[in-house]
Amino acid sequence: MPTADGMERERIGSRVIIFKTQASPFWYMQFNYQGRQYRPSLRTKSRKEARRIALAKDAELVLGKATLPATRGPDLEKNVAAFLDHLKGKDRSPETIRAYRQYLHQFRDWAAVHSIRRLDQINLQTLETYQQALVNGGIQYHRHDDEDGEETSAPNMRRTVRSKMKTLRSLQRWALKRGILAKDPAAGYELPPQSKDQAYCFTQPELVAIFNAAEAPYRNIFMFLAMTGLRISEMLFLTKADVDLKDGLVHVRAKVISETGEHWGPKHGKERIVPLTPEARQIVESQMATSPGPWVFSPSTGHGARSGRFKSPQVRDALQQAKKVAGVKQGKIHTFRHAFCSHLAQQPNVTAFEAMKIMGHFSLDIILVYFHTTSERLCSVMSKVSFAAMLNGVTESAEGKEVNLAKSQQTQV
Repeated sequence: MPTADGMERERIGSRVIIFKTQASPFWYMQFNYQGRQYRPSLRTKSRKEARRIALAKDAELVLGKATLPATRGPDLEKNVAAFLDHLKGKDRSPETIRAYRQYLHQFRDWAAVHSIRRLDQINLQTLETYQQALVNGGIQYHRHDDEDGEETSAPNMRRTVRSKMKTLRSLQRWALKRGILAKDPAAGYELPPQSKDQAYCFTQPELVAIFNAAEAPYRNIFMFLAMTGLRISEMLFLTKADVDLKDGLVHVRAKVISETGEHWGPKHGKERIVPLTPEARQIVESQMATSPGPWVFSPSTGHGARSGRFKSPQVRDALQQAKKVAGVKQGKIHTFRHAFCSHLAQQPNVTAFEAMKIMGHFSLDIILVYFHTTSERLCSVMSKVSFAAMLNGVTESAEGKEVNLAKSQQTQV
């Protein structure tokens, strides 16, 4: 007989209940096993057939040998959101979280087109197919309101492809650690090799052209980035409290802005101190003098007042405009950091290790990507190296074209 809620129920044996709702013509059964409740559809409209299946299942449960129905895997969209919340709790920078969100949402949209909606469906073949799609032609992606940048379907650079695939693997590792995934569905997948290409760097004439073409106050921002090597997020969240004008230092460190409630931390949580050149110090002093709030760099309103802080899209758009006026084809905001490191490489008394400490990197391998040593610098270095000791004992031939080791030279052991 139907119950008050319109459902038909019947207990079968000691552990199983069969039922049918008004919303479906099929019978379902309900049972508990190992502390978990199951309510699978029996895919039959016959009460007699439903009873037969339920009796068999009840016998299995009594004997402790129940065959469990397939359960729905973890939802992709739900766990992407949970993973991003996890990153926020790990004090990752807003820029890092924004990049992770963009990469994961792009994959989620692509996966939906291919009927992939669960984490356990992201297997080896799925990752390799997605990676190839990024390499071949890119993937059209409709960004959300809180994600800046233009829509694109162009092929991704090797470095970008690696970053996107690494983000997907991070999602899977997070799910494995929390038991959301019982096993790695993409075991055996290998990330694309890390790009060994030297990062693009603005030349000195390009920098001058950009500085001259930039409008105030973006000219000061671009010059400051080029003279400090700060990342864009480090500059945007630079406060007056981070600046030590007496000693000419900038502290890159985690902070909570009391006026706005914003929380920010450096990449990988690595805090550092960056010395200011006289030119950079002059820019900081002028910016702080006109900024009423906590920020060093504060945008101007239409009435000349200054409040809040710059946002990444504003600075990015200003650079695009300055490059267009200056006739510079390549480069982005991060290229100012490359230019800073390249300039350090040209200085005779600055080592790669010292540059690594100033720029806040973990290894010299990364620094070597940024070091753009010119051929003139290499020639200058070689001109100061004497090879007299190596050539000691070498005699010139009669024609003056060949050299041979003197036969009388004794081998030193």
